[in-house]
Amino acid sequence: MYGLVDGTLLSTNDTGRVYKMVGGAPVWQATCADDICIVGGGRVNFANPQEVVDAGFGSDWGAKVRAVPARAFSVLPTQIMDGTRLGKSGSTSEAAVVGGARVNFFSEEEHNAAGYGNRPRQLIPARVWDAMTTKIADGTRIKSPASPTVWLITQGQRTTTDVTTGAWTVPQRVVDSIPLS
Repeated sequence: MYGLVDGTLLSTNDTGRVYKMVGGAPVWQATCADDICIVGGGRVNFANPQEVVDAGFGSDWGAKVRAVPARAFSVLPTQIMDGTRLGKSGSTSEAAVVGGARVNFFSEEEHNAAGYGNRPRQLIPARVWDAMTTKIADGTRIKSPASPTVWLITQGQRTTTDVTTGAWTVPQRVVDSIPLS
């Protein structure tokens, strides 16, 4: 998004804050001194330089930062884009963003079956991971890898739909965990 690839480190020219592009969304900082990262097209704020290192940028991350005007930074999306494969810093946990929610994968087989095995893994701070919703948004279409049935999510429930365009593949256990309408 905006020509910035996942993993790009940015710094605003007004405050010098550091950000990383990750799936299109920012996590708002608590203070102006916080560092920030953009992942998958969106801003993810880092609480401190150690989080930048833990996200895989190394101790020389400062040399990788690109300055951007505050006006450009302020229009970046605030939601990590659907389809972004995420990893939790300091952990082997993996997930994908589907309908604005973090959908956890419990095994390599699950993320491969859902089609995420070849997508780049974007590490985000553990506190950002923990704060993400796991409730898939209304209007999202999902399916499991082993079934052609597509489900439409409405008010936290699922119903079958004939519209298959844009359906996200998720593990069967995720489909099963959403009540029928």
